Amino acid sequence: THGHEYPEDAGPISKAVRDLRERRVFRVLFGYPVFAWVVLQVADVLANFIGMEARDFQPLLAVLIAGYPLAIFLSWLLQKTGRGLVIHPIHKDSQGKVIPLRPLIGGLTAAVLALLVGIGAYGFLKRSLIADCEGTIAVLPFDNFSPSDAYLGKGFAEEMLHKLAQIEEMKVASRTASFNLRTADMDVEDIGHRLGVCHLLEGSVRRQGDMLRITVQLIDVRSNYHLWSRTYDRAMSDLFSVYDEIAAAITENLRISLGESTATKPDVLVTNLDAYDSYLQARSILERADDESRVMRADKLFQRALEHDPDYARALAGRCETNTLMYEFSRSVQWVTAAEQFCRQALEADESLGDVRVALARLYSLAGRQDEALDELALARKSDADNPDLWRTLGQVYEAKGANEDAEAAFQRAIEIASWDVRPYQELGEFYFHAGRYEDAERMYTEMVKKSDGSAAAYTGLGATLTIQGKFEEAAAAHRMAIQKDPNSRTYT
Repeated sequence: THGHEYPEDAGPISKAVRDLRERRVFRVLFGYPVFAWVVLQVADVLANFIGMEARDFQPLLAVLIAGYPLAIFLSWLLQKTGRGLVIHPIHKDSQGKVIPLRPLIGGLTAAVLALLVGIGAYGFLKRSLIADCEGTIAVLPFDNFSPSDAYLGKGFAEEMLHKLAQIEEMKVASRTASFNLRTADMDVEDIGHRLGVCHLLEGSVRRQGDMLRITVQLIDVRSNYHLWSRTYDRAMSDLFSVYDEIAAAITENLRISLGESTATKPDVLVTNLDAYDSYLQARSILERADDESRVMRADKLFQRALEHDPDYARALAGRCETNTLMYEFSRSVQWVTAAEQFCRQALEADESLGDVRVALARLYSLAGRQDEALDELALARKSDADNPDLWRTLGQVYEAKGANEDAEAAFQRAIEIASWDVRPYQELGEFYFHAGRYEDAERMYTEMVKKSDGSAAAYTGLGATLTIQGKFEEAAAAHRMAIQKDPNSRTYT
C-alpha cells in the first residue's frame, strides 16, 4: 500500500495509535529494554572472568541509552520491503512516490543523533551521585605501618567514623560500605561515586613504643584535590584528643557549623586508653573467630577492657556477642545467662548499639524464640541495614523457620557485605550441609579455607562434607590439616 485510510469518525488519538502500531514502534518501545537488559547480563557474566568493575560498564550503558530513542525514531521512519529499507510510505514526494532510503544522509543523521545522545548519557552517568555534596564523607581504613599492631589502623578509622557520625550536620557513609570497598584499582572519583559521598578521609598509623605518627588527608572527590592534610606525632595517651582535633579540622574545612545540639551530643567513645586498646584487639580476633579458642581469646580481651572501664558500652556488647557464640558452640546454659546479662547492660549504657540487638536476636534464635529474634533484628535494621552480622543472624532465623530460600539469600548477603569475615562462609556451608547440598557445602568450605588462611574449623567442615560424599582420601587430608592447625577435641573427633 502507498497510504493509510482511516474511518472518517476516527479520532486523532486512534489514528496515531494505529499508525504507531503499523510502523511497529510499539515492538521497539517494549522490546528494546529487554534486549538492553540481556546485553548487560551477558556483559556482567563476561566481566566476572576478566575482573572488570561496575564503572567499566558506563560506556556500554551510554551506548544502549543512546540507541533507545534512535531505534524508536528509525522504526517510525523506515519500512522493510522487497526492495530493502525505504522511507515509510506515508512519507511521499510531491508526485506521490515512495521516497527511497538515502544511506549517506540517513547514516550521517543517525550517527550524529546517537553521538549526541550517547555523550549526554555518559556525562549523566559520570555525574556525582549526590545532589547536595555538602557534608558527605566516607572514612576509609587507615594504612597500618605497625606489623605488631595490625588492628590499629582499622581501629583508628572506625573511631573517626563514629566521631564524625555524631555530628548531625554531616552525612557519613556506613562502616560496612567504606571498609568492604576494594579501592586498589579505583580512582578517587569512582570511590566517591560508589560510596555516594563527595569527600574522603584516609591516612596511615604507625606505632613505635608509646608514640604514634598519624597522617590524615581530606580529599574532595569532585576535584581530586587535598582539602587538608596533617601529620600528628603524639604519645598514645593523647590519642583521644587527636580524634577531636581531626574532627574539628574536617568540620572547619567542610564549612560545617557545629550548633549547640551537636556540641552537646553525648560521646560514646571510651576515654581509657588501655580499655580501648584491648577492645580493638578483641574485635580484630572476633572477625576471624570460627572456633571456641578464638572466641575465648576475644572474650578475655573484652573482659580486660571492662576491667579498665566497667561502663564501656562496646566492650559490654562484645562480651554479649562472645558469650552467645560460646553457647552456640557448647550449648551450655551458663553462656545463655551471661550473654543476656551483658546484652542488657550494653543496651542500658548505649541503646543505639545495633550489634547488641543482633547478638540478642542470635541468642533468642538459638533458644527457639524466633519471633522475638525477628523483632530485635527489625530494630537493628533501622540503624544499620548493612550490618553483616544482622544478615548472618537473619539467615539463622529463616533456616529455623524453614524458609530456606530466604535463609540462603540472607547468608549470601552477609558474604557480599563482608567478604573478609569467615563466619558467614561457615554458616552457609553448614546450611548447605544440613540441606543435603553437599557440593555447594564443599564449595563454601573451600572458600572458607582460603578466606581464613586455612583455619582448623574450615578444614573440619570441608572434611565432613568430603566424607559424606565418599571422597575419603581428600577428606582424610582435610582432617589431618585441621589437626595440624589446632589439635583440639573437635578436630580429633
